[in-house]
Amino acid sequence: MPLFDFFSYSVLLVTVVAAAVVILTAFRTNTARVWKEEAESQKACDDRLEADLTEINMTADQFVTALKAEGLGVSEMPGWRTNNRNSIKAWGPGSPR
Repeated sequence: MPLFDFFSYSVLLVTVVAAAVVILTAFRTNTARVWKEEAESQKACDDRLEADLTEINMTADQFVTALKAEGLGVSEMPGWRTNNRNSIKAWGPGSPR
């Protein structure tokens, strides 16, 4: 058997063995179940954050009032209260969609 043939068969054998190891390991660790649990966890986190942002829904005037009530200084640019920067939704991160 020529040396070239030996190496070509050995590469094929190593590839098949490596694929079998990966498949067997994925089966043993229940990869699909773990990914599903992670997706459900991320969805729950997303739902909580969306609920928090909905609670923040306030107008620009209410936002300034809240900042001043906390003792923070507010520096305003002319027209910022009515400027709809992305022309898609109202002002602020928690505004209704």
